[in-house]
Amino acid sequence: MWVGHSLRLRSGQALSDAFEHDARCFRVQVKSTLHQSYGGHCCQVGGSQRKAYVDGSFDFAAVYLIPLNVWYIIPTAQIAGQTSVFFSPGLRNSKYGQYENAWHLLKSILPLSATSS
Repeated sequence: MWVGHSLRLRSGQALSDAFEHDARCFRVQVKSTLHQSYGGHCCQVGGSQRKAYVDGSFDFAAVYLIPLNVWYIIPTAQIAGQTSVFFSPGLRNSKYGQYENAWHLLKSILPLSATSS
């Protein structure tokens, strides 16, 4: 519900209704973690049998750090080939800091006509 609210969707409104019909849809892999270690949080982002996802499996990873109630919206290219990622919220040069609550990335949808060749 919170995600829908942040995208200004009405309760019960389909996500497809919120965008123009020629809009592109993104594939999002949703992950969450409770695991804390070394002052940060580790999250498994691999597929089955702890293998990295095949390139092109999805467009974004949405990672929820449960203890902090914080979401990260990360483009797949930033975690390609990895089976886990480590988050250090609060650090000035945190590797994934720019993706904390980066819901705007999911709203930057290009019309299909702009992406088709």
